[in-house]
Amino acid sequence: MIRYTTDGGEPDTTSSCFENPISIVEAITINTKSFAPNRLPSDTATHQYTIITEFGSLSGRVETISTDLGLSGVNVSVYKNEAFVKDTLTGTDGTFIVAELPAGSGYKIVFSKEGFLPVSYVGITVSGNHTTYLETVEMQPEAAQTGDISGYVSNALDNQGVGNLRIDFRMGLNVTTGSVVQTVVTNSDGSYSVSDLQPGSYTGEVSGEGYTTTSFTAVCVADSTTAGQNATITLVLPEMFHVQPDGETVVAGSYT
Repeated sequence: MIRYTTDGGEPDTTSSCFENPISIVEAITINTKSFAPNRLPSDTATHQYTIITEFGSLSGRVETISTDLGLSGVNVSVYKNEAFVKDTLTGTDGTFIVAELPAGSGYKIVFSKEGFLPVSYVGITVSGNHTTYLETVEMQPEAAQTGDISGYVSNALDNQGVGNLRIDFRMGLNVTTGSVVQTVVTNSDGSYSVSDLQPGSYTGEVSGEGYTTTSFTAVCVADSTTAGQNATITLVLPEMFHVQPDGETVVAGSYT
């Protein structure tokens, strides 16, 4: 019978018995010793285990809204599951890279700079041994004025406008949960417009009966109407029947 300890102590007859695999979530040292009836215990064997974590990087660019000009000196703060991880600043051309991030999901970046409205980018996944390039972030100078946006939602199959679709707008990039700022319904030709939005980046979530819910990024500029904030949506394809090779058995399946 093998008994073990994980606290650095010597195993004895009261220590845990090794019967099933041991799960570890961090580096650990395990001491083991064999006990058998009518025999002296074996010498203690020490085993050291290390969790090997893959790391990746996040890269992107920050621009001043509607100018395509890189914005330098923006603080790029990275969080994982709401816990702060690390930060950096954008360079003179507005680009940034955050390296040595443990692979995984649940990352968020908050972009901030004095004189500009902050932007949150959520739902980010870091891939091991890989650099993930993010969508360009546009930052709006602080302003009291609101702005308007407009656009179209079209069917991905034929590029025709789709009416009676609901669009929920949330502040930030890739934000598909949480508080909805405004909701609109597309017109019969697929067009929509939203008034009196605070300047900044928004995520529009499009949904409707018979369609797969999708999301897109919309940008609002102070004291102006920003057109061309468009999206495409895909039909939920119907089920069809497949005839098996025996020519008799018919089974339902999804369309491919």
